[in-house]
Amino acid sequence: MSTNIHNKTSSREAEKRNGKRTDRNQAIAFSLFNTRHRAMELPCRSCNESETGMCFETIQPLYPGMIVCILADQEVAGRDSALAEVRWCQAKEAGHPTYHVGVRFC
Repeated sequence: MSTNIHNKTSSREAEKRNGKRTDRNQAIAFSLFNTRHRAMELPCRSCNESETGMCFETIQPLYPGMIVCILADQEVAGRDSALAEVRWCQAKEAGHPTYHVGVRFC
C-alpha cells in the first residue's frame, strides 16, 4: 500500500485526470526547473501518461508545486521534453526509497 507523503489529497483524488491514461514503462529523465542544478538529469521510469499529465517512478522525493522538465528519448504525450508541475508524490511502499510522482504538463 502506498503512503502519500507530500500531499493530504487521497490517492484516489490525486489520480483524477481529464484525459485517457495510457500505461507506459519507459526509461525517461527529469531535471528540476529553475534551480542551480538545471543540468542535473535524474533517471526515472514512466508509469502512465495522458494528454494533460503523467505518473513516473523515481528515487527522488518531489513536492507539490515544483516544476520539472521531463526528458525522453521517445515521445511522451507527443513531445520529447515537457515542463510539468508536480501535483503529488507518494512512497511506493512503506520503507522503500521509490516514489510515484504525478505531474500536470504546463
